[in-house]
Amino acid sequence: MLSHPGFTARFADELTTPGIRVPFTTSPELFERAVTLGMEVAWLHTYGATFVDPESGRPAGDVRLAAGDSRRVMNLAAIAEMPSEMIFNEATGEVRLGGGAFGPVSPAVWEYTVGGKNVLRSWFGYRKAEPGGKKSSPLDDVHVSSWPPEWTSELLDLLSVLTRLVGLEEAQVELLDEIMSVSL
Repeated sequence: MLSHPGFTARFADELTTPGIRVPFTTSPELFERAVTLGMEVAWLHTYGATFVDPESGRPAGDVRLAAGDSRRVMNLAAIAEMPSEMIFNEATGEVRLGGGAFGPVSPAVWEYTVGGKNVLRSWFGYRKAEPGGKKSSPLDDVHVSSWPPEWTSELLDLLSVLTRLVGLEEAQVELLDEIMSVSL
């Protein structure tokens, strides 16, 4: 109920006061829908480590969309060099870095934030040729000189998670609206 922009937009004023308040329902049907949707969100947030249920489309450790799904993010071109920037081409729906390309990526995925921080740019900031972040030790100047293949898999998984989360937002808003209308 809380992990989508619709919640933040609806309760913007209330969220300025510390402490979280969760809308609840006494409707068994709405509660069951909230639990089911929540399990999918938690499965995505943990990259398939919790609420695993292959029959419900939540296999263990595999958050990528099925082959043939038009939303499935793919590695369209291999990363050839350590990237210094990551850019989004809205016209092609591609994220490009180090000569590599990933897509399809929607503008909503590219702009996805958590706590006011852009998820993709934050992820990339620690993996680019000159990593960002706080420098507190000489070890902060030691970093990789070539793009590890594991990072390509990480990026595909991250883009897949964000794509799926964006895809759930409308259902989350509708459910929140229903719960709030019953509760009023």
